[in-house]
Amino acid sequence: MSHSRYDSIVCPDTGRRVALTGSRVSCSACGRAFSGVDAFDRHRVGPYEPDERRCLTPAEMVEKGLFRKPSGVWGRRARTPRPAGIAGAVPDGDVGARAPVRRPRASDSDGGGANRGGYAA
Repeated sequence: MSHSRYDSIVCPDTGRRVALTGSRVSCSACGRAFSGVDAFDRHRVGPYEPDERRCLTPAEMVEKGLFRKPSGVWGRRARTPRPAGIAGAVPDGDVGARAPVRRPRASDSDGGGANRGGYAA
């Protein structure tokens, strides 16, 4: 992976010159450009032994959720943004998002009982 060795590379898939600006990185093994370190890491597989790791093929990268932009840069698809104005809205596939937890009130039928700490059961 190169961060500053080159200002640009030629994409082996499209033959187009790709500028390495911002967080873009390139792979010294396959010559492809990636939108960031996360996308770069996803395209390398295998054990961390000398000469054991390899780059995924374009078809394998697509299977792993990467896609090639028209510029020739490989990246991940953007997450679906939350709908504007809807607090707590969770888009499909947003793993790790949690719905708000309602804390018990003294007026609840059990008077706060077993769930006094306010944590979801």
